Amino acid sequence: MMQRWSSWWKNPSLLGLGLLAGCCTGVTTDPREGGLAGGICGTTTGAYDQRVASLTARANTLDTANARLSASLRDSDRQLSRLDREIAAKRTELAKVRADLQRLAELAGQRQRLRAEIAASLAKASDRERLVMAIENGIRTAENETRRQEAARELQEIPVGDLIQQVKNIRASIEQ
Repeated sequence: MMQRWSSWWKNPSLLGLGLLAGCCTGVTTDPREGGLAGGICGTTTGAYDQRVASLTARANTLDTANARLSASLRDSDRQLSRLDREIAAKRTELAKVRADLQRLAELAGQRQRLRAEIAASLAKASDRERLVMAIENGIRTAENETRRQEAARELQEIPVGDLIQQVKNIRASIEQ
């Protein structure tokens, strides 16, 4: 048994391994925290290579996710640009509709004013028509009165006695 121990002491690589194994107990393999002993321990046990592989895989995953997010961002930017153009077109259309509404409101106001003017003109025309009708009635009445007065004058000019004599003469000539 002594021989085994003695051969172990004689082989330097086995001795280094033993020492390293003793040094690695309780030491972290994270090179940021473990110092020289942690770095040596991480390198000899392969923990450092595993950490590098893990971080490389994580970096690749993050690069893939970043590429997807970049593509999604480009798509979102294109959609945003399209929506901005649509909004601009809708705003232009809205401005036209508002201008049309303003014009319609102005036309409605003009329509109301014209209706009021027409109603006033119709009232004036109606008043004038009544006045003309009254004048025409007055003229007719005056004409009738004038005719009546002329007939009365003619009657007065004809002697009644002569008229009676003429009637008697006409009857006598009829009886014969």
